[in-house]
Amino acid sequence: MRLEVIKRHTDRYRQIAAVAARYELSFLVERIGLGKFAPGEQPVAEATKEATTWERARLALEELGGTFIKLGQVLSARRDLLPGELVDQLERLQDRVPPLPYEEIRAAIQAEFGADPEQIFASFNHEAMAAASVAQVHFAVLKSGEEVAVKVQRPGVAAQMETDFEILLGIARFLEHHIAWFKEYNIVEVVREFMQTTREEMDFVLEGHNADRFRQNFAEDPGVHIPKVYWEHTTSRVLTLERITGTPMSDLKAIAAEGFDRQAIAKHGALIYLKQILIDGFFHADPHPGNIFIEDNDHVALVDFGIVGRIDDALRDHMADLFIAVIRRDTEGIIEAILSIGIAPPDIDRRALGREVSRLLHKYYGLKLGQLQAAQIVREMMQLSRRHGIRIPADFALAVKTWAVLDGVGRQFDPAFNILETAQQFTLEVVRRRLAPGRIITNLLTDVRELQRALRGVPRRLTSLLDLLHSGRLNVKVEPSGFDKPLHQLHQMMNRLSFSIIVAAIILGSSLILQAKVGPLLHGWPILGIVGFGAASIFGFWLLVSMLRHGRM
Repeated sequence: MRLEVIKRHTDRYRQIAAVAARYELSFLVERIGLGKFAPGEQPVAEATKEATTWERARLALEELGGTFIKLGQVLSARRDLLPGELVDQLERLQDRVPPLPYEEIRAAIQAEFGADPEQIFASFNHEAMAAASVAQVHFAVLKSGEEVAVKVQRPGVAAQMETDFEILLGIARFLEHHIAWFKEYNIVEVVREFMQTTREEMDFVLEGHNADRFRQNFAEDPGVHIPKVYWEHTTSRVLTLERITGTPMSDLKAIAAEGFDRQAIAKHGALIYLKQILIDGFFHADPHPGNIFIEDNDHVALVDFGIVGRIDDALRDHMADLFIAVIRRDTEGIIEAILSIGIAPPDIDRRALGREVSRLLHKYYGLKLGQLQAAQIVREMMQLSRRHGIRIPADFALAVKTWAVLDGVGRQFDPAFNILETAQQFTLEVVRRRLAPGRIITNLLTDVRELQRALRGVPRRLTSLLDLLHSGRLNVKVEPSGFDKPLHQLHQMMNRLSFSIIVAAIILGSSLILQAKVGPLLHGWPILGIVGFGAASIFGFWLLVSMLRHGRM
């Protein structure tokens, strides 16, 4: 078995080296430790003669297929890691391959269901309507009469990807060991994340559940159509969905001929995705025009739910803070939001970061909101993070890439479209939810529980410290400089927490008084309860103003 794995890896190494040689990228093969697999003289591909280095890299990834195309697509969201010129090329990656013969598709379906497509479906189109390196799609009709699209995974592609995963992980470990930059950015962890997301994308049952979740999230919006999943005809390698018959957004000529309202489509499409990112925290992360269809009455339908992103409450709050800071041209607010979103090195130069942010804001000074280009601002923010070594979470990078793609697609439909203007209402909704009494009380109770948990652990930690001291194994390193600001911030934080607990106690006590109707009454209402609620409102408002004034929520 071990010899079989070695042979499989060796064959793939040679294939990678041969493709690299054809596109005049052998120097990269040497850098990643695969030089010994490089072939002899190789004919240079015709496409390389006028191409730049990064264009040749894109063409090589496309020829290597499935895993490498998907790796490039994932990395196209990481302007915080890669040079802008390379990312521009990765965004152009095409995943189109000749479809497999019908006999291979029939065998794949038979392996999953134990029957031929003609036995399972009333009719099954032998010609593929779309084909990529991982799967291809055929139209069919169920025996109950519904028209469906059947996505079939290519035989052997999962095994090929596992081989590629092992190779990529080995290359990542080699790079981390030999080049400091790759170790600093934890490239092995980046590859592991890619492996996890790609394995999820290869599981068509999981993709079906993603589709169901989107349908539930948009159940109350009749203008959004998410196809139904036919679970009795779905497995981990075959996905059967309701057939979408609208016009793809990629077909601008057909959309013009149909007479659709292009301005309404641009705005509606942006609202759909902004709701997913900023409200639901679960978004369709592959919004290229071929995955978005326009139906009658300008309704929008989405397909292909293999790639999704997830944004938790904290990250949504930070995204809203960043958006508000950009609108207000607030340098300090932008810095705080970026540092809250990403992981900054301990020695980051905040002054230098502030100067770059100020220069970026100056570039757009005086422009109205509608004149700002979201895609360009996003690119510059991500590149700024890269220059200062700030590591951005993968889901945030995916969200801002989706945002930038939407801005570009929207401008194709309506030159006056601006996603920043459209996003305002959702950002305000995020802020409103953050300030809702229920959310504030929930956060307060969470803080109290965390404080209680920390205090419970003090005796144990103190005992451990005394044991170390008694045994002579305690080493203390004292650096007295730089304590003032952190201590001041800690003191300020504890004061706010204590004050918040007092306000919450007043609210709770007042509620109990009002419910019990204790004490002197005014028009049937307890005076103490009314006074308590009034005082709590004043104190809470004062605390909120103080926090907003200092730029920290």
